[in-house]
Order: sequence, then C-alpha cells, then structure tokens
Amino acid sequence: MRDMSATELMSRHNIDIGDVSHLADIDTIMDVYRRVGFKDVELVFQGNVLAFDNFVGNNLAPGQSTSFALAFKRDDGTGHVVLMRVWKEPNSNKVNYLTTDFQRPVAHPDRFSQWMPRGARTYYIIHPKQVTYIAENDIANLVDEDVVMSMKEGGMQNNCNGRRVIGYLASWAKKSMSVNQAARFTNLIYAFVRMDADGGLTIPTDTQAKQRLLDAFIARKALAAKGLKLAVSFAVGGWENSQHFSNVVGKSGSRSHFINNVAKVLNDYDFDGVDIDWEYPGTGGATEGTKEDKANYVTLLRELREKVGKNKLISIAGAAGEEAMQGFDIKNLVKHLDWIGVMSYDLNGAWDSKWGAFVGPNSPLYHGAPLGYSGKLNIDWALKQYVCRSKEPGKIVLGIPFYGRFWSKTVDGKDPKKYPLFRRAERVNGKFGGDRSYRVLLNTWLLPNSGFKLNWDDKTKTPWAMLPGNNLVLTYDNPKSVKEKINYSVKNNLGGVMVWSVDQDDDKLSLTKALDGACAPRGNSVNYKCSPLEERRWWTYTEDKEKAGMCGKSAPLYKGYYPLCDPDDPGYGCCSPQGYCGAGEKHCSCKGCVDYTKNPQLLIKQPQKPSRKVQWHVGFDKVKPGEPRCGSSAPPINGYQVKPGEPRCGPTAKKVNGKMAVCDPDDDAAYCCSKWGFCGQGDDFCNCKDCINSKKINLSKLKPSKFIGVYKPILHGYVPKERKVFYTQDVSNFFLQSHSWNTWPKWNILRRKTVLFFAMLRVTLLLVLEQSLTHALSVNS
Repeated sequence: MRDMSATELMSRHNIDIGDVSHLADIDTIMDVYRRVGFKDVELVFQGNVLAFDNFVGNNLAPGQSTSFALAFKRDDGTGHVVLMRVWKEPNSNKVNYLTTDFQRPVAHPDRFSQWMPRGARTYYIIHPKQVTYIAENDIANLVDEDVVMSMKEGGMQNNCNGRRVIGYLASWAKKSMSVNQAARFTNLIYAFVRMDADGGLTIPTDTQAKQRLLDAFIARKALAAKGLKLAVSFAVGGWENSQHFSNVVGKSGSRSHFINNVAKVLNDYDFDGVDIDWEYPGTGGATEGTKEDKANYVTLLRELREKVGKNKLISIAGAAGEEAMQGFDIKNLVKHLDWIGVMSYDLNGAWDSKWGAFVGPNSPLYHGAPLGYSGKLNIDWALKQYVCRSKEPGKIVLGIPFYGRFWSKTVDGKDPKKYPLFRRAERVNGKFGGDRSYRVLLNTWLLPNSGFKLNWDDKTKTPWAMLPGNNLVLTYDNPKSVKEKINYSVKNNLGGVMVWSVDQDDDKLSLTKALDGACAPRGNSVNYKCSPLEERRWWTYTEDKEKAGMCGKSAPLYKGYYPLCDPDDPGYGCCSPQGYCGAGEKHCSCKGCVDYTKNPQLLIKQPQKPSRKVQWHVGFDKVKPGEPRCGSSAPPINGYQVKPGEPRCGPTAKKVNGKMAVCDPDDDAAYCCSKWGFCGQGDDFCNCKDCINSKKINLSKLKPSKFIGVYKPILHGYVPKERKVFYTQDVSNFFLQSHSWNTWPKWNILRRKTVLFFAMLRVTLLLVLEQSLTHALSVNS
C-alpha cells in the first residue's frame, strides 16, 4: 500500500472526498514544521509503526504523557499532520493513544481515535531534527531586511528605549499575522485563554486559534535571528470571560489554583508573560462585580508576582471609563506590574442609555463635545488618571483601536454647525449600529466612490465619515489619528502604546506602520497637572442626581466640605458665581468664576470646610436650572420667588440646627442677610437697618423671633420681616395688631393702601363667614 495514492486510500476506506476539508501539500506541512522549529528529537520512524510504539514504550514512565505532531507524506505529494497525545496509565506500562486529525470533520469517526491513524503504514514521518535544521537556517528569511533596518533605526534594537509597542493577537482572527508586521511590535499578547469556574485555564484548541498562536512564536523566533526582541504573553479574561474572577480571586484556595495554572501555562508553552483582562473589578461588566474586588485584585497580582518572579511579564488591561475605573486601585496595582494597557476606546458607540443614543468618536484624544457633555470621555482624561494616581508614566500604555464604530441613522445634535459629529442616533431594525475593522472599512465604505463624505474633527483628533441620505455616521482611526496618539504618548512620557487588534489592519499595514516613532526617547517625569487631592470633593451624578453639578459656598456640603468642580473634567471644571459647575466664559472666565482645570491647586488654597458649624440653608432653591439664587448677579428680588413664603435667612426663615438661619460667612458673594431674608453682599444686604453681616457679628448670640405668630403676606415675592398677628378662639375678635410698616421698603402710598385694603377685606370675609356659621347652627338646632 506504500504506492497507493491519497484518492485510492480514501476509496478503500470509504471516505467521501467531501468529508475532508483539504489535502495539504507537503510544502505546506514542511512550512509548518519550519515555523515550529522542533528540538531534541533523536529518532525518525519512516512509516514504521512498531518502531514508534517501541520508542514510546521505552521512554515513557507509568503516569507520564507527551504529545507529538506527526506529518505524513504520500507518494502523490499530498500529506497532512495529526496531533497525537500519548500516555501510560499509573502503575502500568500500557500505552494509550489519542489522535486528532483536523482534516476530518468533527463528526467523522476518525476525527478522534485511540489508535494510530488508519493507513499510517503507507506514510512516513518527516524527520523532526532535519526540519529543525531547516528552520534554523530558513526562518530568518521570513523577515524583510528593510523592515529590520527600519525597526533598528527606530529604537527597537535598543528595546524601544524602555517603552513598548504592544499588539493583541485575537485567537479567532481569520487573518494571519506576518513576521514583517510583528517586527513593528515589542510585545504580542495572545487573546484569550479561558478562565474556568475553579481557576483552571483552557487554551483554545481549534485550528484557527492554534495558527494564530503559531504566528506569534514563529515571529519571535525569526526576529530573534535578526537581533530584534519580541516578547509573547497570553491574556486571560476579556469581556465575555470575566465572570469567574470575583469568586476565584476572592478565595485564597481558588486564587492559588489560578496562579499555579498561570505559572504552568507560562512554563509549558514558553510564554514570556501573562496579561490579566478582568472586565471589571468592583463595577462588573458583562457580569456583576463585588466591592471586595478592588482589594482582591491587588492581592492577586502580588501573589502572582511572588509565584512567577521578576523575569516573567505581568500586565493588565485597564478601563478608560470613570465608573469602571473605580474598581482599580491604580496606586497599589502598579507596584506588581510591568504595565497597564488602558483600553482607551469604545468611549462612544452604538448603544442606548436613558438619555438616548449619542454619536461621538470611538477613541477621541481630547475633549471636544458641546456644552452639557461630559469632558471625561477621551484619552487625555483617562491617561491622566492613571499617571497621576500611579506617579509612574512609564508603566501606563495608551490603547489604540484598529477598528471603527458606526451609527446607521442619525439626526442633528445640540449644535450641528459647531459640533457636526456629535449627533443623536435612531434605531434601524432594532439596532443603532455596530463596528467594522479598518481593513473592511478601507475596502468598502472608505473607497473613493462609496458616497461617504470624509471629515476630520480637529478638537478630538478624529477622522469620521457620513453617508448622506440616512446620515450613517462612522468614526474610526486612520494613520493621521494614530500619529497624533503616538505623539501624545511621547510628549507625556507614557510607557508606549498598545493595539486592539493587529489582524484588523489593512493588507498594506497602514495603521501598523503609523506606529513608527513610538520608541522615541522620552523622560520619566509626570507632565500632567494632577489634582492635589487624594479623593474627589464634588457631587457626581451616580451619587445624587439633584446635587450633581453644584459647587461653591451655597451648595450642599460634600463629606463635610464645600463642593468643588472636577479639575480633570474640561466640560465641568469651572465653578460659576451662581454655584454651578460647567465650562466656557460664564463658568471659567467671568468675575467670580473659579477655573479648577487650569489651576487645580485652587482645590486646596480655598477654604474647604465651613469655618463654623453650619447655620445657613444650602442647596438649590426652586429656580430654573442655571439661574442664580442670590447675590448681586441674581435677578431683582421684586418678582423673583425663591420659594413662596420661605426666605433663606433672618427671623422669618426656617431654622437651621435649631438656630436662626444666617448667611455663610465664608461666602464672599453672599455673606449678608437682607431685611427681606435673602443672602448677598453690598449695601442692600450688609449696611441696612436690620441687615445681618455674618462676618462681623457673633452668630451664636442671634436668636429667632419670639413672636407668638407671624403673618406672612406675599407681595411680589417679598416677606416683611416683623409682622405680628394674634389669634383668639373667637373669630370675630381677630384683629391685625401691627404691620410694622417701617420695616417694609419705601413703597408708594398706593401700594400701602392696597395692602391695608386686602387686610381689611380678609377680616370682613372672616366676619361674614362667622355670622353664616352661627346662623346655620341656630337653624339646625
């Protein structure tokens, strides 16, 4: 049967040609062996099954196991490879075989078998040692010399000047990664190895996943021959496989089991490191997290470092969103890590929220949205948080997406002329849109005659495109935006850049080539204006929807402090005199405005806690959003109703902590109480008769009014300060004792008569009502 062709062999064994996915020619098999580079194999079994069986029996001890890749060649030039797992049972010399033939469909009886491949005697096994020799001499030819020279000139040979250019290689990617593409990276991360519920690890076994892993190891070997270093790590977790982290990491036993499995994979596969992609500790992602995750994550990395030592790389994928970032103890995590790769993409996408679906850049470098948008959905904000908290910019890596996001149907946003990209999305067939790789975009939507209008948003440094008609909007990264991010990384002394994912580049490697320059020399200093506070002192929307955005001395205290504005949020980093956080001239550049973004040191220079126990009303009055509540910039009191019948300060205002309400002595804009019960500054509030200046008087000696009752007529929003009204059981004896006219403003005679007229009218109506009731009672009796 040695001379039998593959076709004749399949006919003899009743194998339908349709059941075989392909018959690899022997050159393909030889190429696979060249790339693998087998080592330390001494024997060759030229189709002699008995010799192979004897070799296994003589070299395996009871309980031991090993694996082989067996290549078979036929006389017609065809051949294929099978994977064979061989083991001896404990306390026995019995040999077991498990063969996996990937050329057969899963349902085929010979796909998995416990014997040598049927018909193996008609083939021979390629001499692995000979292939090793060929690989050592030929694998270097896979690298283009021009690429090698370019990379060495760019600093790759000098280990990228201590920085990194990292590429994720997706196990499910259909497109292979060439050695020439890999030459432009310092690190590759194979994603993902699955984490099991008990902390075990499962490596993908399908042919495509194995081929991607092979791509990485081939590249490492080939580049090493040219003097270029490439480290290969494996990633655990991801959006769809982070569900077990909380349980596993939270228990010492399962955590140790997980760490031991990581160490085993590192050693068995000769990986250079591991990347933990927990999405997300604390807040959760596709699955919920726990509050203990934050501390447990630090424990995991500390123990992992102790286990694998300093020679193995440990990295993590970090969140870019504010909420998800709360679960990362950056300051302590970074102590055990080589780097944190910040996933600074997916900051806008085709998903819904309770406010609607908004269009914006997938990976904006800077804030560039209209007023009312958060200033935190950008790379600059996210990277600043990691650097300022860790104080180690060299360990923080900027993430770059090799894909774009789109919205199928959009309408104008708040300010379409000034901000044409920031639109609103509508559903099409139940969905808002999706994503596309850069390779697909370049070959479809971005073609010259596709009808898309190409744009560049200079504020966010983002390319985007729109298709007229249904207004489909696409945001993505191109070589220009990638260069902007490379320059940003160098300027801020970051630890480099990372890419998700290398297979999504086009065939010309346009985006990969744009990474050149990432290894430029740089310093180690922190170049951001970091907040001097260890914790925030401002209200967030998630904490309190009503208080979020309040600031200054008239706002509700935050943890005992006057609330400030977030200095890292360019959309809400300034406090207006009216007590609102925002941006623009009305919040940042006006008289009385406080700009925390430009000068974060103001956070600690200003008084932070009240100078005395609170004895004043705080918080928003019931006014329209954005309107001032009191002070010289507030609307005139005449006609301005803070809250009907309730002044803010003075004897007629509601008590605060059991004492008469006054104005905040720390608030330079409103520290005086006017005789009408409003806080402000100037003569009308500080220097009039009955005005109370909180900075000059002893507030503890002030006492509320001792009047039996207070009559509070409302006229144009005014509440007179001292109006005494006494009541008796007999309604007919009701009378108005005093209006204390001298405490009212100097109104004209007509207004005084009007007030008196309505007061007398009320008394008359009450008397009439009493007489009617008396008459009714007498009739009924």
